[in-house]
Amino acid sequence: MFCKKPQLMKDSGYAWIVLLLTSLSQFIHLGFSFGVVGNLTIVHQRVFGIDLRYSSVIGSVHIGTLMLFGPVAAVLIKKIGCRFTQIFGGICVILGVGLSAAATQPWHVIVLFGVLAGIGMSSCYSATSQILPHYFDRYKYLAFSLSRVGNFLGIVLWPIISNSLFHSLGYSHAMASLCSVHVVHIIAGILFFEPQTPTLPKSIRSQEKISEYPELSTGGKNVSTEDPNVSTVSQNVSTVSQNVSTEDQNVSTVSQNVSTEDQNVSTVSQNVSAGSQNQHPNPEVVLKDVSTVSLSTMTSTAEILESKSKLKEDNSRNLKDEFLAVVKLPKIWLLVLNSVLWSVNSSGYLILASDYSVEVIGLSTDEAALGITVLGVAKVVGCLLTVLTSSLSFDRLILHFFTVIVFGVSSIITPFSITKTMYYTMTAFWGIGAGATLTNLLAISHDFCGAHQLYLVFGLQMMAQGIGTLTLIPAATSIAKEAGERFGLIFIGCCGILGSVAILPVIINKLRESRITFKRQLSEQTVTTISSS
Repeated sequence: MFCKKPQLMKDSGYAWIVLLLTSLSQFIHLGFSFGVVGNLTIVHQRVFGIDLRYSSVIGSVHIGTLMLFGPVAAVLIKKIGCRFTQIFGGICVILGVGLSAAATQPWHVIVLFGVLAGIGMSSCYSATSQILPHYFDRYKYLAFSLSRVGNFLGIVLWPIISNSLFHSLGYSHAMASLCSVHVVHIIAGILFFEPQTPTLPKSIRSQEKISEYPELSTGGKNVSTEDPNVSTVSQNVSTVSQNVSTEDQNVSTVSQNVSTEDQNVSTVSQNVSAGSQNQHPNPEVVLKDVSTVSLSTMTSTAEILESKSKLKEDNSRNLKDEFLAVVKLPKIWLLVLNSVLWSVNSSGYLILASDYSVEVIGLSTDEAALGITVLGVAKVVGCLLTVLTSSLSFDRLILHFFTVIVFGVSSIITPFSITKTMYYTMTAFWGIGAGATLTNLLAISHDFCGAHQLYLVFGLQMMAQGIGTLTLIPAATSIAKEAGERFGLIFIGCCGILGSVAILPVIINKLRESRITFKRQLSEQTVTTISSS
């Protein structure tokens, strides 16, 4: 351990320090990626003498890698924890951004900034998102929302900072300077302490999963708490828990036996030494005793090592079982399709809008950078509006549905902007919708699966966003190149609206279930009232 581990207190104390570190890290990784990629699209065209299509590939690969590496980062978190995943990500970002300063060909930047730095950003993004459910329960929606503030502040500030550095220092020196701030990821990783919880046997985990998420085992049907089978399951869980404690006591007894046998070995050795000086016992008898004790000790140690090996196998099976349980749910695939489509709008706007404002509206590069800053401020506003609703009880999937539509429609209207004021206005509306969507994303993932499977659903969503970025954004830039930037922006806006339509069946089904539940509760209350009267 790098420093003393603090005691875990959910929703208080060190939890808020973790939230601050999470927000700061997101300011430097997600804020950096989405805040700088627009300026880099213009800078790479000038530095390497390439067109928009080739330059946009660099930004698309970076954002796509950031998202596609999500499932791998989720497995890393499961295996080595958020702490070391965060440190690994920080090292990759420093190497990727720093070495890009020495790039002489566009493919150098694709490999270093696009892939290597993208892997680092993805690892940091996953770690800073997955650490929060360990520390927050009552204020989890508030924590999920506040962690995004750093991301959106980064989108506000990084365009200005990077544009100033590119103009004053040049491309190479600016990239070398920008990589130094990513040391914060390593510092944050060192301070990410995860709670150590005992690993329960597979049978108990299965019973807990069934009781907490009955839809995973009943095909989406709720299990009544009045069912007598529930009490039987509870008794089985209690019995298995007693067996577990008995097994733990046995392991403890074996450990004590090992310690006792080790003491016996040293005692026998002392007797050998004393006997050699005094009574000169038969050496063969003494050596036989020592061999017997040593063999018994080795056997006990081998049993303990075998238990640890079986525990690792159980963890691997648990990962496989959880993955299969998640992918069998139809609503997860609708959520994945939603992520594929709205991510095209989320990433594509940053690439196409800057070029559109310069080529069509006639803004300067500084004014285009100001447009990205306006977008970042609007995202902060959208984030704060979501924070204000964190204490309210409502279905956050409905909020996600409407916010995706808002910034999808804004992308469609933006190409019809003919003045600077109108362009900034539509960019602001786009930012509010996108900010609320991204802020609400972690809460939606949590509501879909719960805390114990959050890393899988969140990783699948990131992968879906990466697929959308790498497949549909090149199509959007090709449309912009052949037919004009206006049609490229319209294309990504339509993708965003289709993303909202994709989750409409899930919303309708949830509303229908809520209505049925309300009618059942109302009828039960009516029967109770009649019986009491």
